Amino acid sequence: MKKEKFLRFLRENNCLPTGRQKGSHAMFQNIQNGKKAVVPMHNDIAELTARAICKQLDIPPVKFN
Repeated sequence: MKKEKFLRFLRENNCLPTGRQKGSHAMFQNIQNGKKAVVPMHNDIAELTARAICKQLDIPPVKFN
């Protein structure tokens, strides 16, 4: 999945960047429940990685084509 599409999905599910970024990874936080996860800022994000991030943020899993 492309990074832009995944970041849009996170924002639609109330997950915003916290401002912390180290290298090519950024911290995102679910503003409804306070849960946090590290999101890679690579061009492509693997399906298992995206699903694990969704689980950590306690949001519905992202749909892949």
